[in-house]
Amino acid sequence: MTIGDTSAPIPASITACLITHYRCGGQAAAIAAHLYDFPRYHDDCVALAQQYGLTFELPDYPSWWNPGRPGGTVLVLYTGPAGRI
Repeated sequence: MTIGDTSAPIPASITACLITHYRCGGQAAAIAAHLYDFPRYHDDCVALAQQYGLTFELPDYPSWWNPGRPGGTVLVLYTGPAGRI
């Protein structure tokens, strides 16, 4: 799996989750991901956002799988330029 027009792969730690993407006018607007073992990968998520010019957020909204419990997921949101209107 890659992002945008590059062949740079997304780290496996980030792809091991449920990812949903949103488009606006044919351009990528946002990616919502429910990440397992998130605190361990926080720095990877921040670096990925910086590499591709995305904003990275941890919304105050529960994830879909056992939020707040060991083994549960954490909702993270990446927003691209098309989603910042």
